[in-house]
Amino acid sequence: RRVVLTGGASQLIGVRELAQRILGRDVTVRLGRPRAVRGLPETAAGPGFAGAVGLLAWAAGEGRPLLDLAPAAPPRDGWVGAFLRWVRERM
Repeated sequence: RRVVLTGGASQLIGVRELAQRILGRDVTVRLGRPRAVRGLPETAAGPGFAGAVGLLAWAAGEGRPLLDLAPAAPPRDGWVGAFLRWVRERM
């Protein structure tokens, strides 16, 4: 029921109306704008930068699933642990 357009082409005149006509009248179409990011210039606040800023935010950890944030298991001691680590690294 809702569509968000991003990218430079989303700023073309009539694109929202065209998307609404193609997708159906009951669909809400809006322009996506990136969140404010400290250090980026004011000119990077438009829809043309939404995809790039979103990817930067994801790479910084904002969009990762919780499983990616779990700490690794502590390494096992001894030659058995060293052997198991060696096998895991090569598989």
